[in-house]
Amino acid sequence: MLRVAVGFMLLCALLTLFNIARAESLFQKTLKLRTGQLLVVEESALEPRSIGSYSLRLYSGERPEFPYDRFVTGLVQARDGVLEAALELDLRYCDSCVVICLRSAGSGGYLTRHVFSYSDQRLELRSAQSLGPAEVACDDVGDMRAERAE
Repeated sequence: MLRVAVGFMLLCALLTLFNIARAESLFQKTLKLRTGQLLVVEESALEPRSIGSYSLRLYSGERPEFPYDRFVTGLVQARDGVLEAALELDLRYCDSCVVICLRSAGSGGYLTRHVFSYSDQRLELRSAQSLGPAEVACDDVGDMRAERAE
């Protein structure tokens, strides 16, 4: 009986360590937007790393002492690859826009950019652009313009 109890405790400890390591590998980033709002971009903890979904959650940012107490809106977006970066676009490319970059897990490591616009009360997907292999960087936006998604 003692062996079973010790075995169970060891199994629980290993599962806990596995879950901690898995949680640390997930992408999670908070952007403080020009408006003062906060945008949290996060992969789902329950899905495979190479495919699944990610969420965008917009908070008002009104109270710095409680930054996440005023949820405004959110989206869940499909992903094919792992989240690589999230950044607010410079005003010359798009007013009130963020870009989320995903890197495919397959051969080539292709980059996909999802551009979202935001306002006080809304998030909207404006474009999804598939780019070339690993040489392309997320912040290398070049002449990118954020067109409305079809």
